[in-house]
Parts: sequence; structure tokens; C-alpha cells
Amino acid sequence: MQISPTLPTRQPESIHDQPDSPSTQAHRKRSIDSTAPIEQQLVVDIKPESPSRNDSYVETVVDPDPGKSVANDQKTSLPVNLGLNINIDPAAKAISTSFKSVEQEASIFLKEKFAQMKARETDPSKKQMWDIDPDNTYLVTYDYNSQGKEPYPAKITERITLTQALIKNAQDTPQGEGYSVSFFTGGPNVKLQDSLDRRSPHFYDLSSRFDPHSKDADITHSYQGIYNEPAGSPTLAYNSSTQSSLSPADFKALIWNAEFQKPYASFLDQFWSSHQEKYAPLAKAAFIKSAMAQHQEGSLSAAGRALVMRAAGMADNQNSWPDIKFEELLKNPPKDPNIEVGLLKIGEFPSTDIIYITDKSAKTDADGNKARPLTLLYIPGNSSPIHSFNSPAEMKAWLAKQMAEPLKQNALASHFKLEDKPNGWARAGIDETLAGLGDWPAYHEPAGFYNDKAFSGKWDPQAFIETEPYNLPFDEVSKRQKARSHADAAVKITTGSDVTKGHIIAGLEKTAKAAMFLTPLALVVPEVAVALDLYYLADGLATAGIGIDDVLHGKEQGTDRIVFGLFNAATVVVPRILTKLKPEVAFSPHQSPRSAPHVEESAPPREEPSPTQTQTQTQTQTPTNSRLSELTDKFRLKNTIKTTFEPYASQYKTTGEFVADEWGVYKIKGEPYIPIAEDGTNGTVLYRVRLNANNNIELIKPGESISANAPQVRELGNGKFRQIIDNHLFAKKIKGTLKKGPFRDAYEKGLTQGDPRKIKDYRADMATDQIKALIMEPQRTAEEIGTLVALLKKREVTFSLERFLVFKADMEAAGGVAVGMPQSFYLHEISALNGGECAALANTMALAILHGKEDVLIENLFKATVTSKEPSILRFRKNMKDLQKVSEYHFHSAQPGKQVPYTYIAAELDKATQTTILRIRDNSHGIIAGTTVKNGIKDFFVYDPNYGMAKFSTKESMEKSLESLLNSGGTASSRQPFGTDPTVPEYEVSEFSEQDFLRSAQGVDPSEFFEKL
Repeated sequence: MQISPTLPTRQPESIHDQPDSPSTQAHRKRSIDSTAPIEQQLVVDIKPESPSRNDSYVETVVDPDPGKSVANDQKTSLPVNLGLNINIDPAAKAISTSFKSVEQEASIFLKEKFAQMKARETDPSKKQMWDIDPDNTYLVTYDYNSQGKEPYPAKITERITLTQALIKNAQDTPQGEGYSVSFFTGGPNVKLQDSLDRRSPHFYDLSSRFDPHSKDADITHSYQGIYNEPAGSPTLAYNSSTQSSLSPADFKALIWNAEFQKPYASFLDQFWSSHQEKYAPLAKAAFIKSAMAQHQEGSLSAAGRALVMRAAGMADNQNSWPDIKFEELLKNPPKDPNIEVGLLKIGEFPSTDIIYITDKSAKTDADGNKARPLTLLYIPGNSSPIHSFNSPAEMKAWLAKQMAEPLKQNALASHFKLEDKPNGWARAGIDETLAGLGDWPAYHEPAGFYNDKAFSGKWDPQAFIETEPYNLPFDEVSKRQKARSHADAAVKITTGSDVTKGHIIAGLEKTAKAAMFLTPLALVVPEVAVALDLYYLADGLATAGIGIDDVLHGKEQGTDRIVFGLFNAATVVVPRILTKLKPEVAFSPHQSPRSAPHVEESAPPREEPSPTQTQTQTQTQTPTNSRLSELTDKFRLKNTIKTTFEPYASQYKTTGEFVADEWGVYKIKGEPYIPIAEDGTNGTVLYRVRLNANNNIELIKPGESISANAPQVRELGNGKFRQIIDNHLFAKKIKGTLKKGPFRDAYEKGLTQGDPRKIKDYRADMATDQIKALIMEPQRTAEEIGTLVALLKKREVTFSLERFLVFKADMEAAGGVAVGMPQSFYLHEISALNGGECAALANTMALAILHGKEDVLIENLFKATVTSKEPSILRFRKNMKDLQKVSEYHFHSAQPGKQVPYTYIAAELDKATQTTILRIRDNSHGIIAGTTVKNGIKDFFVYDPNYGMAKFSTKESMEKSLESLLNSGGTASSRQPFGTDPTVPEYEVSEFSEQDFLRSAQGVDPSEFFEKL
């Protein structure tokens, strides 16, 4: 390497520039004489000789504050700039320039694909069609009205680049408000606007009504085309001059089998093969650089700096960043028994790069007292990433405190793989875990069935934040980041085989995607710092377009230290990257950079209890509320069925069938009866009951015998008698609350805004029946009832989502794809008392499939889950509820149900030569399964209202799915089949008939469910 001196001759220093003596430093600060020569304000710097070369540097002088003449004592301290390191920066530059984000790699992939297609094209007039820039060419879906003069008014439904379309494998056309019009040459001539009135044909416009999908129909249309747009300036009009002759259908066919994930995975393999050896030393370099910078700016003590150097295996007397040699970083640090270094694990998830260091050596303070061990926490991705603590326990407590801020939760979650974010069947995801830590020491209501530590609702940081020692932490970081790059790419990229899965984990902007696994290098790769700052702090700036290779606003790379991130140890006024977009603010690690600065006195450090102590206190100090326990027992009626049943029972059993209402109560001559056996389980003998003044259930001696022709009572399965009573009383309580206007308003307030933690006797670890018991207390207010009902709804929805994931896994294991729509998502908006609408949903879905409207029905169900007073949504809900009333006890309509082994179903569908749908019922639930036959091609499906839809392309997959669903899979245990052989469960089966179903609908037109809401 060469360094060429270009320094000017120095001028004599004025007295104002002489160093202060120790005796004067306390009284005055240095200042620069504003009348002095310009050279006095220049400082020495090192810069690359050429932006295109990394091996040649020159010394030069620069003005740190061009155009200013300000005394130093009037300046606010700025972040420390350590300058270039000509030994390390070339290696860092090689990594940053060779890395490509998912978007960049997709763009390259499409450009190569388009070039191939152009080369294959034999018609010279069509070759130009393939001259496409995928980053400035868009797949656009919009609605438009074709009345009046051109250009017609239009409103965008979705607009994505072809690059983005490849990543998500965009095969479906987004649903707009209009009728779809097929692609045609030139396309419509439209002008975009923010809103669009929905247009319907006139009553006598028979041509538009007969063919609403014609582009000439006088109706609101929906159209999809591919359009070229100027870079950086979205167009306001679409017409023949901007529409590509490449049709959306041809483009989708081109990318359907592209399997872009495979070449991107190959790129990652190549990237890591070339750079993995450099990754660990560069991560260590960033660690050392941060310690040096923070020590100079005052946010890290000398002891902290020394501890970092010891942990990195570097000599502490290396005081200059430019002195660090790359070869020294390759050496493993000597074993030091007085240092523990490793990575953090939070909940069940190992972080990819959060490092801790604890000095275990015995030390004393100035008074001779034993000093607490110094612990450092290193959170890369921040400009001042090292934090100091008196113990690991104090570190954990501080980290939990930071999680009270959602922005910091999001920032810390970026140090974990994307696949760690969602909640699983038996564990909390990283987002839920961090939220729980943020609520500590208060209860955090669990969102699912997690491990025993989380189930208590107390997310103690001493238990949930763990330290995992590693002798070579940066080697471990390199391994984890390599694994993370592949895992994160798999989350974002959708292949043809799983395109129908739909929901991809969202929340990452494209500028941050590249930075996620380069985070540990942020202090030596400035481009990463830019991307991280955009991700964490620039809400709504995804279109800023600053990528991994973007120039840093004219700054020389490596010469300016940028302040970025949310976990910075220093409290300094900083020039943020996006100076035109965000104000300069002062912030500390205890304060969100979006909130107003404030001064906060730190509390004296205290030793946090050990995990063992915390668990012991939790077990021994949790109080038992005897009054609530007594009420729960009373509600369960353990003390109300003590007498002999015989005097109260009817002695009659006759032929026929009598059906209970939705709460299991039978009405005979207007009086309520419940079937029970002597052990309290459901039986076949009726017992007349009543509610006394205290709302307790009483069994009544019959004043008259039930007549000989009374219908026989049907068994309800193996449920407990008390559960029937529970539901009956609970329904009575809720309905009574909703009858009165003021109570209803208070109930609605609790439903939408209530906090259960404010309710006396409430505990986060209460079971569902205990919460119902709390609702049943006489003194409970309407608002408290609404609050607790909302909690029950949340639990039900969460449980359904967890069960859907089991269903989804089973269906995918069988070779299918699953789309989720658990009915509880829909029902929780209808009523807290709704027991389910599986009969109506299953039959309606069967009708929708016959007419190819299943996607519309599922979309409408999703729309109906949202709190809304829209007349169309309210009508949809009412009609579905009315249909359930007439279908609940007539699931098979007028068709006879045949009880058969579950294996019969797949065999029957395999024999079908035309579209066939079978209704399948057990003792309490109904689903459908079927085959659709189009152009001689058979596809198969199952629909369970509790979970959603699954589709299969082969009969073998269908057989496996039914085996799992009805007999041996994860959801089969929830079914109540017929038959006596538990190894071969039996179900009632009938073939769905459209005419039969419509006749039984009794006033409800099911086709209305297929009109888009």
C-alpha cells in the first residue's frame, strides 16, 4: 500500500491553540481564534486515492466544519471518528460489495431470464418486448369505470415491481371491487385517482348484466397489466404507451417454475464460501472499534475498554484504531479463566450476535471493599453498542426494562431468525417473549399454551434471559449468521410449490434485509449502518431506496462515524443519517429516540435475585383466593347434586327423538329439562330444573309425569352435567347484560378497551372456567363482564390459530396446501355465546366450490371478522346465523346420512367421475371433503370450518389427509366419531346436493354469501 503526503506547510500556532495546563483546565476551555489562518482549522485525514481502488491511500487535510467559524466551547460534542484502517477496510469493502439482497439477486435473475427469452425469440418484431427493467416495471391491478371520455378514472388495487412479484411468486390476481376484464393489447386508457365510485349497470342494460366481464360493459372493471414507469417517479396514467405487450399470464407462467429460491441459495453458498473466513475477524474488528470509540466519547470506562481488549485477545496498549492489523484478528485469544464470554439466549431462542462478557476476577474498590464483577453487553447494529453493568443479573433486568418500548422490542427481535418470530404450538415466539419481558414484573397474558415458565404469566428476565459461554464467540456468530441468511431467505422467498400458503412473515423493508446478517459488521461496513438506521427509525420510508451498495449521501466511505440504532450507550447529540427526514435528537439507552429528551437520575445498582430464588418465591407466595375458589366450586355445582336422583326423574322412555337447544336444555310443555345420569354425566333420563332466587340450579320433583308419548331423549356424548349448567347460566348472564342500553354500552366499552388486570380477583393464570366464574359474581359490572368476555374471545381465537397450525402441518405432510380460516376468527365478532356454525359454513362452502366461489367466500369471512357496522357485513352475519339455525340439526339436509368407516370416504371420492362433495359428521361437528373434475383432471380438497381449506392434487395425498384428519392426526383427537372400534372410527356421510340444500335453507339465499363484501 502507498501513502502519499499532501500536507500543506503548517503555520505557527497562536496562544489560543496551546494545550491547557493542569492548573487552567478547570477554569476555561480551548477555543479557536476565528481570525487565525484557515490551516488552523484543518485536521489530518486518510482517504482512498481512488473510489475504485482499495489498495492506495493518501494523507490529506480537511475542514471538519466547512463554512463555519465557531469556537470549540460553543460546540456540542459529536460522535468520535476513528478514521480509516487501511489494514481492515479493504476486507470489509469486499464483503459489502459482493453481498446482494434478496431483491438485488431477484432483479439479476429476471434480467438474465428476459435476456434468454429475447435470444430465443424468432420474430424480430417481438424481441423488444423482452427489454424489461424488472425494478421499474410493475405488475399493476386496478379498478376503473369505462363511462364518459377517456382517460377513464381508476384506482390502484395493487402495484408491485416484477422483482417483488418473482420473490412472492405472484400467481393470484388481487381482488378488486369490479368485474375482471381479460388482458388485451394496449389496455385501458386510465388516469389514477384516490377513490372510485362502484358502478352497476342500469336495470334495462341486459348486455352488461349478461356479460359483466366484457370490457364494454357499463360496470366497474378490474384489470391487471404490466407497465413501464420512469425510475423514481410513479406514473399517474396507464395506457397503450406504458403497457408492456408481455401479458400477466405469460409472466406468471415464466416465474411459476423459476424456483428462484434455488439460485439465491446457491448465491448464499458462494458468498459464505468466499467470505466466511473473513466474517469472524471483521466482527471482532467491529467489536474492538466500538470499544475504542466509546472509550473516547466517554460511554465506556477504561476498565470496560480493557476487558474488551482482553476478550478479543488484543494488547490493551493499542490505543489507535489504524494500528489494528487484520492478521492479529485471525489469532484466537488466549484462555483467560477470569473472563466469561458468550452469547445471549432469550426464551428458547439463541441470538445470532448479542455477546456478553463478565470479568470474574476478584477486585476491590478504593475503600477496599469487594467490587462487583464488571459485565458488558454488546448489541451490534448500534453505533455505541457496548453497555456496562455490575452483574449479569443487572444486565438482564436492564434488557427486560428496554422491552417496554415496542420500537426496541422490534430492534432486539432483529437479532433472531425470522422463523423465531411466530408463536408455536407449545412455545412463545421471540416477539411474544420480548413483550412478556417488557411487562415484567407485571403479568403478561400468554397468547398460547407455552412452557411452564411462561404459563404463569410472569416473564422473569433472570429465568428467560440466559448466558451461553463460548470460547470463540465471533466464530459462533459467523456460523449462526450463515445459518440465519439461509433461514431468512427461505421465509421471504415463495416457490411455486408453496405459493398458495399466502401469508409470508412481513415487517422487513428491503434495505434492512441485507443488513440483518451483516449486523455484527456495522461499524466497519457503513452501508449496513445506513440500512439499519432506515429500518429502525425511518417509519414509512421504504421507498427511500437506500440499499446495500448506495452511496452514503456523498460521504467518503469509512471516514465518518454514523450514529444509528436504538441501543446506544452514549447520550450525545448526533447527526443522524437521514438529516432531512428526522430531527437531531439526544437519546439515551433508557429513552426512545422518538420521545422528548429528559434527565433521569439512575437508581443505585442492586443485585437481582437468582432464577432459583425467583421461582421459589413464585411458588410459595402466590395467594389462594378462598372466596373465588368457593364461588368456582359453587358454579361447577359440586354441591348442588347431592341428593338421590330417583325422586326427581321421569320414568319414561319412548320412541322418537327430542332435540335440545344449543345449551343442552330440553323444553317439554315450556318447562326446562336436562338429561343426566346418577354420576352426573349426560344420560337418557330427563330431570326438570329451575333457577332459584340465588341463581342456583334446583332439581324439581315432577308435579305431573311426562306423558307416555314423550319423545325419547338422545344422548349428548360424554360431557359433564355441570358443563351444560355452566353454559346455560353463562348465556343467561350475558344476555341479561345486553338487554339494557346503558349496560350494553358499558359492556361494549369493556369489550374493546378493558384491561382485565384492573379487575379485583383476576389473575393471568386463571383457567377459562375460573374466568366464567368471575363473570358470574353478582357484583360484577357490565364493563368488567365485557372485559372478561374479550379475554375469553382472545383465548379462543389464539387456541384456534394454534390448532390450525397443527391442521396445516398434517395437511402439508400429506402433500397438500392449507389456507387458514378458523370459524372462531369469524364467530368472535358475532357473539360471545355462539356455539359454532359448522353446519352452515360446511354446506355453504360446498355450494361455493360447485360454483368456483370458494375464494370469494373465504375472503368475505375474513372481512366479516373485522368489527364493522357496514350493512352488507351485518346482513352477511345475520344470514349465516339464520342458516345455522335451520342446518344445525339437519346437516345432511333431506339426504339420509350413512354411517360408514372413515376409509369409505377416500375410496368413494376416488371412484367419482364428476365433481363430488361429501358431507361428514361426527357427534358434534361437520366437515366436507370432495373432488373437483375439470377437463378430465381431478383435484381433491377437505374443508373443516374449525381450521380452513386444504387442497390436494393426487388421490394418495387425499387418502393421507383423511387418515390424519379423521383417525390418527393431530386434530383427530378432538372428534367424536361413531362406531365401537376405536381403531376404525365411523362417521355419518352423505353426498351434497345443491337443490336439496337450497330447499332446506328456509328463507336464506346462500348465493348472497358469494357477493363480495
